[in-house]
Amino acid sequence: MLADQLRLDGVLAEALVTRGTALSMGARTREGLLVLRGGTEFARRIGATSTYLRGAANLMALVASEESAAEAVEINRQALKVARTAGDLGMTVWLAGNLAIGVCFTGESLSDAIADVDELLALDLAESDRDYVTARKIPALALSGADLADIVARVDSSRRLQEDAQGISGRHFDRYFVALGAGDHSAAAHEAALATEAAPNQGFMGNAALAAATGGDTTLARQYIARADELPVIGRYDLATRRAARAAVAALEGRGDAALSDFRESVRTLREMGSVLDVGLVALAMLRTLGPDVPEARSVADESLSRFERQGAIRLAEQLRQALAAGAAPLESRAVIAEADDAATARITT
Repeated sequence: MLADQLRLDGVLAEALVTRGTALSMGARTREGLLVLRGGTEFARRIGATSTYLRGAANLMALVASEESAAEAVEINRQALKVARTAGDLGMTVWLAGNLAIGVCFTGESLSDAIADVDELLALDLAESDRDYVTARKIPALALSGADLADIVARVDSSRRLQEDAQGISGRHFDRYFVALGAGDHSAAAHEAALATEAAPNQGFMGNAALAAATGGDTTLARQYIARADELPVIGRYDLATRRAARAAVAALEGRGDAALSDFRESVRTLREMGSVLDVGLVALAMLRTLGPDVPEARSVADESLSRFERQGAIRLAEQLRQALAAGAAPLESRAVIAEADDAATARITT
């Protein structure tokens, strides 16, 4: 490479970051991760601050998809410090938005994340930056139980967030959290699917399938699983959520042993990756599809309930408490029982 031969370090760092980002956008996750990590670290070492910040912002999503949500947040947090020190307001906005999303997954304080965004919003930001960072706090607000009517309306009216694929995907991603917070898992499934269709490199179709199954819609869950199978796998996170979705469908179909095995493997991977949010969502799916009388489902749910309470994710904590207190029969079994009861009632009254 000419830049390498001529010792044009800044050009080489920029080329590596650009190449790694392009590979990730093309769903070549592991290859993109290696190139982007190398380019970002090289840029940091040579003092190419703008290249380093851009690389770190893009690296966060790849690390979260393939390795660790906690590591991804730490990469972002360190880059945010550099951006603030350098006085780069544009990158500060971008990285602060990333961080507000990341802590929703890692179990860190939601109130702290919201406060950090509000502090940034107190600055004299361009309208596009204000819209972006406002949208980025929607997930934390949704999980903490805040009133979202005004903020969602503002985001929906922002043309900048509607024009490109990433903006459209981000809007549906935010709405996924709004639906989760409201306990509407069918709506959450729909939004996760739309987010992935707009930007397949997000790797969120497994989340759509899991949410559909958690909501008791086996048919829709199967449809989203089939669609996920048509898309590239975006890292270990994507594989884990797809596995959890298949487990939930198996449980709803009465294949409890197969379901428990896949649930167990999914939880193991998500724990290794530090995704507190997704361990909790799998726990909720286990409770609703296997039933709260299954010891392993209760164990994972108890762990997640404690983590959600400390984080301030009160909406998800409430859903876990309700599922733990529900009857032992899983969703589809309860539907069958209700149908049988209705039929019996009809016979008695006629």
